[in-house]
Amino acid sequence: MNKWVVRSFLFVMLVTVPAILAIFTTVPMVNVDIKTTVTQLLAKQGLRYRETRSFSDGSLISMLFELPKCAEPLQVIPTSNSFEARGLFDKAARPEDTRLFAYLGKVSREQSDRWTFREHLKHRLLELLSLSPYEDDRQMLLIVTPKDCNLPQIDWSLVWRTNYRRSIALTKAPG
Repeated sequence: MNKWVVRSFLFVMLVTVPAILAIFTTVPMVNVDIKTTVTQLLAKQGLRYRETRSFSDGSLISMLFELPKCAEPLQVIPTSNSFEARGLFDKAARPEDTRLFAYLGKVSREQSDRWTFREHLKHRLLELLSLSPYEDDRQMLLIVTPKDCNLPQIDWSLVWRTNYRRSIALTKAPG
């Protein structure tokens, strides 16, 4: 048999089997927003939610959490993964504060849309094969830790994990 026939058959199987499985084994998606997910994640880490502040023009919101042994709060700011609000990041944090950007499976100090694009593309391709563990809502997090304050070790990828969001939705569901 011609090797190209075998390769073509394997390629078709590689593409169609996950698509068929995704169609027939799809679990209804639950809708838990990123703010609820972050609040639940940080509550499990022992960080108490304080309040949500809106910036003057309403384009960004900042969720504030109490950090142990720290006078200033931790800020978690959900924003577009395309860094559209980049100009507002300086309003959210002072120059001496530590900034982290979290998106899907990656956390970075780099303020660039290159790594978020790569992460988005990687997981979109995995999603086509039903292999991505994330629910991508095209939002990333800007995490601002005040100077001289320590942020506990947090697995930020849980914010986008489909199973984690589903578990939060099930615990919040009435009944």
